[in-house]
Amino acid sequence: MTAIVEQDRYQIEERGTLWSVNVFKGAHAPLMLAETELASPAEGVHPPAWLGDEASQDLRHQGVYLSLHPYPAWKHDV
Repeated sequence: MTAIVEQDRYQIEERGTLWSVNVFKGAHAPLMLAETELASPAEGVHPPAWLGDEASQDLRHQGVYLSLHPYPAWKHDV
């Protein structure tokens, strides 16, 4: 069974960096992901205080995985 991936996207500028924040709805609430584009790998990023853990390498955040595994069903560290 697949879950439809519903989300709202917001743009937030913080200290000169534009962040795209995806707020997931439905089967994936309350997941939120933020991302920014870098001009080069050497460009430094100053994460805002509201940003959580780095998730770039976590394949669970890709659309294909999300469609098969709703976020609330993931095992979460407490």
